[in-house]
Amino acid sequence: MTVSTKKEFNKRYEPYASTLDVAKCQRFAQALSDDNPHYFTGELKVPPMLLAVESLQGILQILQDPEVLAQAGDLARMLHAEESIVWHQSVRQGERVDIESLLVSIEDKGSGNLLELKANITDSTKSLVAEVMTTLFFRHLKPGKIDRSGIAHPVDLTQAERVEDWLVPENQTQIYAEASGDYNPIHLDENFAKAVGLDGRILHGMCTLSFAQRSLLQHFANNDPEQLVGFYGQFSRPVYLGDTLTCRGMAEPQAPHYAFDVLNQHGKAVIKNGTLRLKSD
Repeated sequence: MTVSTKKEFNKRYEPYASTLDVAKCQRFAQALSDDNPHYFTGELKVPPMLLAVESLQGILQILQDPEVLAQAGDLARMLHAEESIVWHQSVRQGERVDIESLLVSIEDKGSGNLLELKANITDSTKSLVAEVMTTLFFRHLKPGKIDRSGIAHPVDLTQAERVEDWLVPENQTQIYAEASGDYNPIHLDENFAKAVGLDGRILHGMCTLSFAQRSLLQHFANNDPEQLVGFYGQFSRPVYLGDTLTCRGMAEPQAPHYAFDVLNQHGKAVIKNGTLRLKSD
C-alpha cells in the first residue's frame, strides 16, 4: 500500500473581477434546461452554480503556474475529483463579484496527484458571497483509483427518492462549454478524449453536478435558489454523451442535510457521497 504525502501551499493568486450580467446568467440556466422563473423574471437571481463556474478563471491561473505543473503532472491526464460550494449570501444578476484563488495543497496518492484549490468570492462591499473548493486529480501513467480513505462513510441511498431522470444530448458538451467558458478538449474533441484513455468525449463534471443541483432544488426547496447553503459531490465515473442519468436524494436522519447521488443507465454512480444543505435544515 502506497502512503500518501501531502504538501501544504496556501498560495494566493491575483484576484479578478467578474460581472454576473443578465445574458451570462440566463445562458447558463438555459444550458441546463433550467427554466426556473427566479432567473428570468422579478429580482433576477443568479443561478447558484454559476458562482462556482466563475472560479474557473482562477483555476486556470493556478494550472498555468510552472511550479504547480512541475509537481502536479500532465494536464491531459487531469480529472475533476470533488467540488464543494458554500453560499453565504445571494447576489443578483448584473452585480460584480471579486474572486481570489488559492492553491491549498498537492498530495501524492500513489496513483496520481490530488490538488486542492479554493476560491473566495466577495461582493463590492468585500462581504463573502461564496466559498468554492475544487479538487483535481492528475493520473499517473499507470491507471489507478483515487485514494478516498479520508472521506466520511457513504450513506445508503437504496431507499432514496428518485428525483429526476434526464438524457445527456449529443450536443450538451458544446452547449455547456459556451455557457461556462470551459473548452477542455476532453469534452469537445473525440480523438483527444480517446488519446488520453477515455471511451470518447465526456460531459463536464460541473455540468452533471449543476443538473443535479437544479433537480434537487426543485424537489426539496421549492425551486428557491436562496435556500441553498452548501453543496458537495465526488465525481466517480465519466459521463458520456447519450447516457441517461438518475438523481436520487433523501433527508439524512442523523445529519442536518440531504444526501444524494447520480447514477448512469447501468446503475453505476457518476456522482457519489453528495450532500445538499438548505437554510431550513
